[in-house]
Amino acid sequence: MSNVILQAQGVTKRFGNLVAVNSVDFTVNEFEVVGILGSNGAGKTTFFNLLTNSGVKKIVDIRINNTSQLAGFAKGADLAYFAKVHGIGYEHVLNFAPSKELFTLWRDKKLTWAQYEEAYLKLLEERNVAKNIRIAEYDKSCFLCSEEKPDNCHRRLLSEYLQKAIGGVDIVHLI
Repeated sequence: MSNVILQAQGVTKRFGNLVAVNSVDFTVNEFEVVGILGSNGAGKTTFFNLLTNSGVKKIVDIRINNTSQLAGFAKGADLAYFAKVHGIGYEHVLNFAPSKELFTLWRDKKLTWAQYEEAYLKLLEERNVAKNIRIAEYDKSCFLCSEEKPDNCHRRLLSEYLQKAIGGVDIVHLI
């Protein structure tokens, strides 16, 4: 059983009448991969305060192309800079991203989500991700992709894949 290193209940953040975060409960355990998600418009400050306050030590960018502005997140170099300012590491890991071809097939609706999920998980197996990962290097990390919610995103698929393949990986989605 993992040791709890951070626990919060009923976390809410407002900017005037705008509720950026509403009544979020979460626990972060030792050796846990933490994912923090938010809709566009929440702002860099809110994003980084959530990361910092959640104990995130590293952002793991798993976007195929981290040089474009996707889902409101900064370009890779800018994101690395802002992360450093907040005492958070940054790493872009293409091995965790889907191939451009696979992502394009799903984006263009030539694959269903179930087909995409199956192909992405097969790609992780082909890349030997579970065998080659040093999970301790991702302790207190936050996976970042371009999707707003975890329903149809490879960040969730990767987290669940690692949880199943390695064990002892806890997944937290803050929406």
